[in-house]
Amino acid sequence: MSNLGDVDGDGFDDIGVAVGSAALLWIGQNTETSPLGGHASLELPLSLDPWGGNGCWLLLESLESIPAIVDTAGRATVPVHVPNNPLLAGQDVFFQWAVMDSSANPLGVAASNGLYVTIQP
Repeated sequence: MSNLGDVDGDGFDDIGVAVGSAALLWIGQNTETSPLGGHASLELPLSLDPWGGNGCWLLLESLESIPAIVDTAGRATVPVHVPNNPLLAGQDVFFQWAVMDSSANPLGVAASNGLYVTIQP
């Protein structure tokens, strides 16, 4: 979890991507491992350097991803609805953006810092 947290006022650092780029907001609850199937798993955070994602990290196991497009202000925005369920209070939820950007690195992906949120009652 050391890579999560240090963020600006809107929650995510500016990663400088092109207008019109496709983006995905990854949402998850695990920042330690990501299962590969069977008994195998990846330890997180995972550097994407070996696949050409120079300087990018996978910080969470994505349970859901929400697509978006980067707007003229250089931002992607998606609504995230939290059900009014008292059992969710105190749960941590982790977020990270991935943006398709062919100029970012050989992998063509720019990854944001991570953000974690604790759901309040």
